[in-house]
Amino acid sequence: AGAAIGLGIGLPIVGLIRLRARRFARFAAQLPEALDVMVRSLRAGHPITAAMTLVSRELADPIRAEFGIAVAEMTYGLDLRDALASLAQRVDVADLHYLTVAINIQHETGGNLAEVLHGLGTVIRARLRMVQKVRAVSAEGRLSARLLAVMPFGFAGLVYAARPEFYLAVAGDPIFVAVLAGAVALEMVGIAIMYRLVHFHV
Repeated sequence: AGAAIGLGIGLPIVGLIRLRARRFARFAAQLPEALDVMVRSLRAGHPITAAMTLVSRELADPIRAEFGIAVAEMTYGLDLRDALASLAQRVDVADLHYLTVAINIQHETGGNLAEVLHGLGTVIRARLRMVQKVRAVSAEGRLSARLLAVMPFGFAGLVYAARPEFYLAVAGDPIFVAVLAGAVALEMVGIAIMYRLVHFHV
């Protein structure tokens, strides 16, 4: 019963975390295109609020919805810097933080925001291409790491399904419990090490 309750609580949380990560990844992939739209709008003489409104109208979700919320907040009286801070708080994407910093600095000191955003878009595109290359090169390593992480649990499950007495006969032995706990701990350490080996921060 306890395991079922744990799964009932844990699985939805894990699912929500994965959905959140996918949404952030889609947002990050759309950001260079949003910057292009904003640059064109700024070069046409529009203010930054109009450029953000154009993003909320022309692009697809999730970036359309998030910029739309920021524009709506500004429409109802929120300051540009506060609206951008709220946007960055909702969407924890590093490139978005760079965008908000660039806009805030230009808003306070002046300068050619269109050129700044154009340069930022170029840098973000280059970084995304590098991320894709790294993921392609490390794909085999990630697959191997997943297999190595699952194999011990899979073999243990197969043995239990074929001969349950193999484990049940010694389940109450303190030495078996200690060895099992040690094996699980070492497995977790191994998974953490493999994760660090095949995931790169670009």
